[in-house]
Amino acid sequence: MSRPRVITRCVASWYAHPDECIVEVAHEGAHGSKGCLISIREHADGNLHIQVYQRDAGVCVDVSPIGE
Repeated sequence: MSRPRVITRCVASWYAHPDECIVEVAHEGAHGSKGCLISIREHADGNLHIQVYQRDAGVCVDVSPIGE
């Protein structure tokens, strides 16, 4: 079984805002290809915002409680 890949120089990163990092997650597995894009950006309030988008069916996002 192959491991999922994180692509830091993906096509979507060309369109990122100056204060944003966009990475792609891709996986070619036994059940087909799946992936998503992840936007990482610090907002004016000082909080780091992470947004998962363009998520394929079969990609699940889990978020742990703060501090874990």
